[in-house]
Amino acid sequence: MAALNELCNPDLYPLEAAVTQAKELMILNPRLDLELAAMAPRKTTEAADRLAGPSVERLLDLLDTISPGVRTLNSLVHLLDDPDLRIRSKAAILIGRRVGNLHWAERVLEDQNPRVRANVIEALWESALPQCREVFFRALNDSDNRVVGNAIYGIYRLSPEESVPLLIGLAAHPEPARRVTAAWVMGKTGDLQFRPHVQKMVQDKEKQVRSLALKAMFKLKAAQNAA
Repeated sequence: MAALNELCNPDLYPLEAAVTQAKELMILNPRLDLELAAMAPRKTTEAADRLAGPSVERLLDLLDTISPGVRTLNSLVHLLDDPDLRIRSKAAILIGRRVGNLHWAERVLEDQNPRVRANVIEALWESALPQCREVFFRALNDSDNRVVGNAIYGIYRLSPEESVPLLIGLAAHPEPARRVTAAWVMGKTGDLQFRPHVQKMVQDKEKQVRSLALKAMFKLKAAQNAA
């Protein structure tokens, strides 16, 4: 364990040297990637045993290189909910590169933590694999607004025309939280075709919906000015 801790310490090994050594160790120990993944800190990890942020980033860099499959993902998915943005981002990239395995994605979408489910969907945004469409559409039935919003945005990235009726319907949903989500997604797309719907939500009776709609309007205007 001490040797692996050192390997994950960027102050001791440059990335290239760490990767080279990890590849050599993986030949001798085919379970090395699983052992590394098990070192990823969790909320229950004692402070004295917790890897520092840069070491977690290095750990993810190593796994991204030496473990191309999906067998470490169940040990890493909780990092999508890590408070450290850099760790979340690296975890999302690592997972996003491996989400062609729909069975794994479907299992994770059964997680009881909605933030984990939402972050997994977000990790799929960069994949652009056609198989992701199935996962996105399945996530539309999720009870959590953020999961649904991330799924619709994922659909938009793959097929904008399919996302339009979904977003328009969400913008007219009787639940304010769903309309908030619609405003957020419309703003994130930067797509001016949603402008009339966002303008309507600016007049919504719910303050939170109006607030998100105003933010979306600013994003749409910025997108228009940048065009």
